[in-house]
Amino acid sequence: MGLDDEASERTQQIEERMTQAALAEVRFISTIWERNYAKARQELEAVIQETAQADEKLSGWHNLWLGMCLEYEKDYEAAQEEYFRAYQRLSKKVIVPKTISGDSHDGVAILPALTDFERQISVIAERKSPKAYEKTFQRLRTSVAALDDPNASFAQQEEALRVLGEYLGYASTRPDNDDGTGPDVFWVDENAQKCLAFELKTGKKVEPIYYKKDVEQGHDHLEWIRQNCSNCLCLGLVYVGSHGKRDRAANPSSEMYLCDISILAGIRNQLISGIEDLRAIPPTQRRGKVTEFCSGSQWKLEGITSKVKVYFMQNLEVSS
Repeated sequence: MGLDDEASERTQQIEERMTQAALAEVRFISTIWERNYAKARQELEAVIQETAQADEKLSGWHNLWLGMCLEYEKDYEAAQEEYFRAYQRLSKKVIVPKTISGDSHDGVAILPALTDFERQISVIAERKSPKAYEKTFQRLRTSVAALDDPNASFAQQEEALRVLGEYLGYASTRPDNDDGTGPDVFWVDENAQKCLAFELKTGKKVEPIYYKKDVEQGHDHLEWIRQNCSNCLCLGLVYVGSHGKRDRAANPSSEMYLCDISILAGIRNQLISGIEDLRAIPPTQRRGKVTEFCSGSQWKLEGITSKVKVYFMQNLEVSS
C-alpha cells in the first residue's frame, strides 16, 4: 500500500533531519578528538532544534554532549541548562552530575530541591550574565515560536507544543512521532500522576468538519493512554484546531475537547512575560519570586486543562 501524501512528506522530513544529525555527529566527534570543544559544540547546536523535531531522545543525548563541551569551556551555567535538558528528554533516566565546577567554591547545582517547573524557570531567570540570560531566553522564544506560526509545518508545531510542556515542567513527548502510535503530544505530571493529550488539526480549513476518521483516531489515542499510562488520571484529549462542525457519522467521547491554537499560544505568552518580570526583580529576591510564580494554579495541569477545554467535541454542531 502507498503512503498518503502527508505521511510521505513527514517521513521524508524526518529522514532529512536524521541525516543532518548523523553528519553533525561525525563532525562533532572529529573536533572532540582535536580537543576543540567550542567548535564541536557549535556543530551540534546548529542542528539540535531540527533533530528534536525528528527524534526527541537523540536530541537529549546531544544536550548531554553539549553540557560536556560547555563544562570544558567553563561555562557552568550553560552546562547546567544542557544537562537538565538531557535529564528531561531522556525520561530522567540519564545520570547527570549534581554539581559542576572548576573550583570547589564556585559550584553550580544542577538539580536543587525544586520542582521541575521551578528548575526550568530558574535556569533561565537566574543566569548571572545578562548576555547568557538573553541567549537562554531567546532559545526559549525560538523553540516555541512555531506554535502559532501559520507557515510552520506540523512537525514544527508539534515540537513547539512538546517544548512548551517541557518548559512547564512536565514529562512531554510526541508518541506518534517517536513510536508511530499515540497522540501527537502528551504531557504527564509525574508527581500528581495526571496527564493531558493533544491531537493537532491545525492544517484544516476555516470552519472545518471533523470526520469519523478524526474521532476514531481520538478513541485510539485514549486507549493508548489507558494501556501506557494506567497509573495516571487522564484529563482529556484536546484536538487543537479551528472551531467547526462534526460529521454526523463521528461519535466523540466525553473525554474529547477542542481548542484553537491561540489558547496555547496565550499560555506560552504568559510564561514568557512571567520570566521577563522575574528577570526584572533584584537577584537577591529572585529565587523566592521564582517559587511564588511557579506555584500559581494556572501552571498546574488542571489549570491548563481548564483553559484548553474550550468546546466539547460532542457539542459541536453536526454537519448537514
